Amino acid sequence: MNKIDPSEAADSSAIIPAIERTFKEPFIVQTGGLIYHLCLNDILINIEENSYLLDYMLSLDNETIKMGMQHYIFALGIK
Repeated sequence: MNKIDPSEAADSSAIIPAIERTFKEPFIVQTGGLIYHLCLNDILINIEENSYLLDYMLSLDNETIKMGMQHYIFALGIK
């Protein structure tokens, strides 16, 4: 993706450290998205909500979070 669109989060590795420096005790949740966004984008509507396939794909998304790979992070900080 960096070769296709290098403007996409050009310095993404600096975002979380900047949040941690800026806010005292920020609440940070890694919410995944690697599988959800890259693999299920545009086809999710065709997959049954309670299907084994969807459960499996979302479990893979959770595994990528454990490996430190995600597209989305939620952060809440009070200055």
